[in-house]
Amino acid sequence: MKLRRTFFFICLLASVPLTGCFNSNADVDSNPLGSDNAGEIWIRITYPAQWGTVAGIEEISVEAGPVGEIDSVGFFVDGQELGNDSVSPFTFTWDVNGLTGSHSIFTRAYTAAGTTDSDLLTVSVFEPSPLEPVITSPANLSVVENTITVFAEETTPVEVDSVVLYTDGQRFEADDTEPFQFLWTVPDSVNSHTLFVKSWLENRSGTSPLVTLFVESDYDTRLPYVQILSPADWSVVQGEIEVIAAALDNYGIDRVVLVLDGLDHDTLYTAPYLFPLNTDLLTEENHTLICRAYDTADNYNLSNMVTIVVDR
Repeated sequence: MKLRRTFFFICLLASVPLTGCFNSNADVDSNPLGSDNAGEIWIRITYPAQWGTVAGIEEISVEAGPVGEIDSVGFFVDGQELGNDSVSPFTFTWDVNGLTGSHSIFTRAYTAAGTTDSDLLTVSVFEPSPLEPVITSPANLSVVENTITVFAEETTPVEVDSVVLYTDGQRFEADDTEPFQFLWTVPDSVNSHTLFVKSWLENRSGTSPLVTLFVESDYDTRLPYVQILSPADWSVVQGEIEVIAAALDNYGIDRVVLVLDGLDHDTLYTAPYLFPLNTDLLTEENHTLICRAYDTADNYNLSNMVTIVVDR
């Protein structure tokens, strides 16, 4: 009978569920991050994400708890606290303009019991390609006069807010509508001017290459004309002779120089250009004559060469 009772008791125990002996959820975290169940202080950055990119003015978003126990939250960039917020939801305005490269950020929850830091995040500042405006017309080193239209464009594939024209280093005018163009009256008080444009997109800008322009009324590239009229080439001469030259220029002749055997011999500043030459002072052999004429812009040109034969 004892054996039967023992066997019956063992069978009875086996048939009863052991629900009160073990907790099936004992290995599951009962207080995940962001839950206030256990009363532990927690904090995390919800924006931006780890390895994210930031640009311009960003709003950093933070969650922290338990609710009612957070006095304030501080925002740190590269180890320095840049802001503090005491009202949930916690946010911070971060101006990243002017920054480059990567930066580390974290937040710190301040409570009566102490402080708790969020995970350290690394973010990169978005660095857009530089703006590259150009002046498309007039071309560099052009000769201009009166009133001209200056055309400009932004060569990068972005839509800029405006383009500003600068003349001789001074701001002239802005245009915020494509195609960018400016009506400019060319001052004739000086013989050259410089132009450049700046394109703007929000708070960044780009500058074009410099364009130099010359004023038509003052810019003289034409060489003067000069010719020895007398004596004739291979003339036999003796005693005192006169070298006669003619010189013309679209703006005016400044001076004419008589060159004897490759050396400057005499200079006349007014017409007629009649050079006296005493051939008795020359050796009895062949000698060369050339005239060199300068205009008022200091451009010069050479005449025909005349050979004379001194025979005494």
